[in-house]
Amino acid sequence: MFIVFFLIIISLNSFWNHEPIKADTTLEFTTNLYETISPDNFSADAIDRFNIKLNWTESIQADRTWVEYSEVEDLTWLRGTHEVISNTSDCGFIHSDLNPGTQYFYKAWSWNKTDSEWSDGVGSSAVTNPNHIINCELLDPSNGSIDQNLSLQCSILISDEDADIFGWSIECSNGQSSSATGGNDGIRVLNLNHLNFITNYTIWVNATDGYDDVSEWFIFTTREMFIPMIPDLFEANSIGTDEIIIDCSVNSYADNNYVEWNNISDWDRGYGNILYNGSESSFIHSNLDPHTRYYYQGWGWNKTDDSFSLNYSSSNNITFNIPPEFGFPSPNNHSFLDVLGFTWRININDDNGDAFDWSIECSNGQRINQTDDKSGIKELEIDGLYRNFEYVVWVNATDDFDCVNEWFIFSILSENQPLQIHDIYPENQSSFDLEDFLDISVNITDEENDLFDWYISTSPNVGNASNISSSNGIKQCNITGLECGNNYSWNLSIFDIRNQQWMNYSYIFHINENNSEADEIPKTLFADAGGPYGGFANAEIIVDGGSSYSTDLNITGYRWDFNDDGVWDTDWSNISTATITYNVSGNFTIRLEITDENTSVSDISNVSIVQYNNPPVLTVVKEGSYSLIIDESWSVMVKGADSDNDEIRFKIDWGDSSEQIWTDYYQPQKEISFEHQWNTIGTKTVRALAEDINKAVSQWYTIAVVSVQEYDDSSVEDQPKLLFTKTEGIADEEISFHAYDDGFIAPYETVVSVSWNFGDDTTGSGIQVS
Repeated sequence: MFIVFFLIIISLNSFWNHEPIKADTTLEFTTNLYETISPDNFSADAIDRFNIKLNWTESIQADRTWVEYSEVEDLTWLRGTHEVISNTSDCGFIHSDLNPGTQYFYKAWSWNKTDSEWSDGVGSSAVTNPNHIINCELLDPSNGSIDQNLSLQCSILISDEDADIFGWSIECSNGQSSSATGGNDGIRVLNLNHLNFITNYTIWVNATDGYDDVSEWFIFTTREMFIPMIPDLFEANSIGTDEIIIDCSVNSYADNNYVEWNNISDWDRGYGNILYNGSESSFIHSNLDPHTRYYYQGWGWNKTDDSFSLNYSSSNNITFNIPPEFGFPSPNNHSFLDVLGFTWRININDDNGDAFDWSIECSNGQRINQTDDKSGIKELEIDGLYRNFEYVVWVNATDDFDCVNEWFIFSILSENQPLQIHDIYPENQSSFDLEDFLDISVNITDEENDLFDWYISTSPNVGNASNISSSNGIKQCNITGLECGNNYSWNLSIFDIRNQQWMNYSYIFHINENNSEADEIPKTLFADAGGPYGGFANAEIIVDGGSSYSTDLNITGYRWDFNDDGVWDTDWSNISTATITYNVSGNFTIRLEITDENTSVSDISNVSIVQYNNPPVLTVVKEGSYSLIIDESWSVMVKGADSDNDEIRFKIDWGDSSEQIWTDYYQPQKEISFEHQWNTIGTKTVRALAEDINKAVSQWYTIAVVSVQEYDDSSVEDQPKLLFTKTEGIADEEISFHAYDDGFIAPYETVVSVSWNFGDDTTGSGIQVS
């Protein structure tokens, strides 16, 4: 407080109403000076990052408050030396636009207007709330991760707790980057590609909200290259002369199998011929050359990395060869010939055009061969043959890749001994009363005991009969429906299977009239076409109208229509026979017309044409022994062949009284075993007959001649003769012997005693020992 003394000189004027005083009198008095008090309770408090609230209380002597601030503490702070932020009579103030996390210093003074006095200054300070640093978090790939792909999306979460707008940037050590400004919280991405295998990469992340800058870095490592494994189960197999199939499966880390082929056994990828690039389990290599080896190598391929397996799978194979093929021989297989010498021919063809070696050999010993020959007709001159004998021709051919062989049969006929017919009933031109007529019968015989087919037919049809593969004997045909006064013909056709010849006979008989019909006029001209006829396609057939009849015996002409189409196929002839050849199988109707120059009559007959059915042939596969003991089991193995590929059955003649029974039918070339025991001694001729399912029968084949003997029990010492001995064993093993069961003594032999010597100085006695 200041005390001020004032000297006041007062001049008293004359109007003063009191008693007079002396002029120019001096008066003395004292006044009080106001004391200005500093702001009370002056405080600074942060509101947030940018504002500080100042509060104080003013004394009654203060008219306003002067406030300054500084970001630096000043211990010698005098009013007016720092920035003024308030000069007001208010008791509070908000200091704005501050920096976050910053300490601000304040000093305030009160002002008394009356006395123009300032108070002492009072101070305070506060720190604005701090700024939250931006958070950067690597989401994918995770920090420090490995085995990352070469193309990926790097995802980073950038967030600001204060929700500030910020700028950011992401940069990878491979040079790729991404950035933006004015962003908010969220995931930021950087797409990376064309990275290298097994490489460490760094991701730098920078962000700023204008108050703080943040830098983070993360690392990841890329994966190794995908190296696929080689194709699994890689195998090449030929499926034809021009195709090979390759089987394989896609292995681990592989999307496809990449396959090349070559004519050499080993090569580097890319130096072969591309065959396949896919994932199928098999594929076919086509349009190849026959009997040629092809090599294949397969690599696994990974699509992601366009990488191949380090090694390869391999396989190879040879396309099938077309071996030489045999055509039909000339003469045909199983031909019956009536010559003792001829040229045997066969076409040998190789579709691949390969050169081949061939040979032809006949079972009579004649042979021819040639090497490095080409396709064409091959011939063997055969002569010096014998009649009634079967020959085999073996043909062999090899083209260095395959060897083929086949055998063919031909037979030389015996001197032609035609079938004989005897005891013919009814005979030609015979007549009968109806009640006396018997069934048709004829005795057919073949001196060679060959089988034959026979057919009996009648015209008009009153009966017919037939049989195939028949043997010698009387053949009959039942007749019904005869009428009195009529002429009938019956026809006999016989096919000699052995000689492949047809023989046809025709006979006419007449059934006498009843007395009541005696006045009827008999027929004077009767045509008989004969038959029915049978034969093979492409073989000549003789038809005979010789059984035609005329009461005047004046038949002057015969002519034939071979298919009954109304067109005569022959001219008039005085010969009753004609020859025709049908090219196809089937049933045909033929018509015969005869004339006596005054009138003419006709008759029809049937012709049955079939394709020739080759009889089967039989060969012995495994021969049995040629001598054995009575009641001992004997076996033989045979197989049949049929050029028509018909199923075959067999019949065995064991040379004794046992029954001959047909077997079941078997496929050609199937090996069949037969077993037999003879209970009589002697030489046994074993024969076999083969018949195909279409009734073509082979000749009887002699397959073995076996000598069956009694058991010989004589010796110098009159001891039983042992059949065989036994046995095998190991040291310290106990072995039992039975004199009969083990075959030391024949089963039917009766012995008084049995002694054993075991060869190790030990002996035994009795039927059974150990």
